[in-house]
Amino acid sequence: MERVKHHLGMNMAFVVEQVGMGGGLMMLCKHGWRMNLLSSSVGHIDVIIHSPNGDAFHVTGFYGHFEVHNRKHSWELLRRLHHGVNGPWLVLGDFYEVLAAEEQRGCRERPIGQMTQFKNAISDYSLISFPFKGYPFTWAGRRNESIMTEVRLDRGLANADLLNQFPDLLIQHLDTVGSNYKPILLNVSTNLPQQQGRKNALRFQFEQMWVQEASCKEVVNEA
Repeated sequence: MERVKHHLGMNMAFVVEQVGMGGGLMMLCKHGWRMNLLSSSVGHIDVIIHSPNGDAFHVTGFYGHFEVHNRKHSWELLRRLHHGVNGPWLVLGDFYEVLAAEEQRGCRERPIGQMTQFKNAISDYSLISFPFKGYPFTWAGRRNESIMTEVRLDRGLANADLLNQFPDLLIQHLDTVGSNYKPILLNVSTNLPQQQGRKNALRFQFEQMWVQEASCKEVVNEA
């Protein structure tokens, strides 16, 4: 962790190690920012982020259960985290679920009840899924070695306090090489030109596997 933190020029880092073939979370922040760790598990890292100007944000890096029958535990985790929130709250990560049928392509139709449970969890815990820019899917793989499956598994959620402070929140789906996941980047304003927007981005959540990408350091520095 220390090697990765220094390699990327970051000030602080919290890590949840990978279990088996999936998972693994890393949350980093640049110099001038501070993080206070509240809790962590194989499915989340929950912190308070302090900006250089003194603002504080509740930020959660999230990783949903791969197994459908265990996904209810992910929504229960959101409920528990929600009870500890006081002020602006941002949730970023891979939820392993979609909100609508059009958020997937090339795979069998998901049960409506399965998507409804995710929708209800977001609504019950006062969260809103904000817009994105870029390719509509964040994960791609092949089913039966021939059919390409694409799904929007990764997204950003925010509560009203955060959206009132940053009404133009936007997620960018970035391109990558050598991974079936697309990194997501949170921009706080959509009114800036794209080349400037990247410099005004809040990027708190990091997939541990991305450090294997040759362009990883360059992307982080630009953010």
